[in-house]
Amino acid sequence: MISLRAAVESEIDWINRRYEEVGFVPSKFNRESIVIAEMNQQPVGLGRMVAIDENHSELGGIYVFKEYRNQGVAKKIVAFLLNQAPLSNTIYCIPFEHLAPFYMEY
Repeated sequence: MISLRAAVESEIDWINRRYEEVGFVPSKFNRESIVIAEMNQQPVGLGRMVAIDENHSELGGIYVFKEYRNQGVAKKIVAFLLNQAPLSNTIYCIPFEHLAPFYMEY
């Protein structure tokens, strides 16, 4: 079973090491909502919503660890982040080209 939780500030070094593994921009905890997906209390993926300004955010940094892909983890991460965003916000997502169909579902 996949569970999701908001990251805490003390996890930012671990988060950024994971992002470094795949060449993603590092996170800045004070400007982002970061979620960690877990299975059996073990991290299996993460994602973030970055505040651009008061009315705009960017969804990104969705990273599911290789051995946990194709199990619905990314969908749960995206849904969690979208549900946390204010309804009045405009949310941008600029995915890698091969992932565009996945994000079109939202």
